[in-house]
Amino acid sequence: MRFHSLQVQIKGNVVSSNEGCDFSRDIADEFYLLSRSLGFEGEIDTYAGLWSTRFVYNDHPLLTGDFLARGLHLDLVCDVDHPVPFGSIFLCLGETIRRIAQCEVTELAVVCKPYSVGMRCKRRKSEAHLQDFFSLKTVENPLPEVQCSRINFACYGRRHVVGQSGSVASPRSRCYLPELALPFSGIWSQWEDDCLRNAQTIQIVAS
Repeated sequence: MRFHSLQVQIKGNVVSSNEGCDFSRDIADEFYLLSRSLGFEGEIDTYAGLWSTRFVYNDHPLLTGDFLARGLHLDLVCDVDHPVPFGSIFLCLGETIRRIAQCEVTELAVVCKPYSVGMRCKRRKSEAHLQDFFSLKTVENPLPEVQCSRINFACYGRRHVVGQSGSVASPRSRCYLPELALPFSGIWSQWEDDCLRNAQTIQIVAS
């Protein structure tokens, strides 16, 4: 099976961290716990549901200090046979961050390498564990707010742009992180499958 490699990159600043957070875990750990409980993905190193979280061991997934000033990265793989589920990813990511800290986001980027990952696995049905979801600690923080004036996008081949690229004005200067799923999905939908197969990197950046 072939998959798109997807990296969500977030920059901004932490307003306040929640007391009692386990900062020995990184964003992939926290995101996986939430998405697994909702049935968005299956067990580690399998593929079931909408995506599979990848665990990358460097500084960018860490949740220590002002992790948004450093830049926070979340790595996923998504099935090439379906559109990238920006709505579910951004909702789950926004909720994950909300449970860790109150944050302000100045840049949200998605960097995709289409058809770049091959895995020998069978597609399985995911299974929600809603009791685990309801048992997770909740907090009163709002969802992360994103300050952005424009959304830039490009589809790059080996030497040049192979698909539509450009820049559009953001409909709102401030919005909650999950609200950007609609424009990101709309931008993604303009690239046909042949374009994705010939692309090396796709970037969508709200800032």
